[in-house]
Amino acid sequence: MNPLPDSSRPSRRQATLRRLDVEVTSRGAPLEGVLTLPTVDGSGSGTLGGDAAGARVPLVICCHGFTDSLRGTADVADHLAGLGAATYRFTFHGGWAGADMTDMSVLTEVDDLEAVIDAARAGAQTRTGPWAGIDPDRIALLGKSQGGAVAMLTAARRPETAALVAWYPALCIRDDLHRGLGTLDGVGETFAWMGQKLGRRYAADIWGLDVYAEIGNYPGPVLVIHGTDDSLVPVTYGERAAACYRDADFLPVPGASHGFHGADLTTVLDATTAHLRRAGILPSADAA
Repeated sequence: MNPLPDSSRPSRRQATLRRLDVEVTSRGAPLEGVLTLPTVDGSGSGTLGGDAAGARVPLVICCHGFTDSLRGTADVADHLAGLGAATYRFTFHGGWAGADMTDMSVLTEVDDLEAVIDAARAGAQTRTGPWAGIDPDRIALLGKSQGGAVAMLTAARRPETAALVAWYPALCIRDDLHRGLGTLDGVGETFAWMGQKLGRRYAADIWGLDVYAEIGNYPGPVLVIHGTDDSLVPVTYGERAAACYRDADFLPVPGASHGFHGADLTTVLDATTAHLRRAGILPSADAA
């Protein structure tokens, strides 16, 4: 675990950030990850306020999209850490361009995310290791694109998840594979998809999965954000996903495509912040 330089915008409470390299074992191999801990006294203790009692902080686990890595969620992770939440961003096994992606699927990424949740909760409950300052009852999930779909499926399997945020979730994957491949019978051990060499399990694991029926089992607060001009994952997928939940807000971002930048990113970060404040993951604006 090595502290990394601070490059985040501080909040009104003058939060400083301490970044630690933290690996989590999933399916017998380590996941590369960065745990960012907020402090407000500059001590680097990793506890909000750095008080002697060891204040517990919430955790937001951030999930990247297809062919991306932990760097793809640095923007939102550092933003939220600057507001008082610990964040953990990591790289899925076989999920980044240049890796061997032949043993990766949406469901293997669900397994990876569940391993992260288990590690964080175990460390938080026993107050040991890098997770010692985490509140085990306030662990939220956030995902982008395929990572959004993974976060949604995982939250359905982990109803104790305190809150869920999905940016342009790629719930189109099954439909796209059906259209592009026609039948699973014709898929070999590997196949080419979106410029990558994938394994059969990428298609097989999701081929018959009714993602909408499954994700709606999550009972907690949900925010789905989607660009109206997203040509990779049409906005209708986000709209339909939000309608599956009993407690969900849907935010369309006019004119935005698959990814948020500039003013759109500011809007989305503000909406994410407001949602996590309502869910009790971030402190209120008056306290921040």
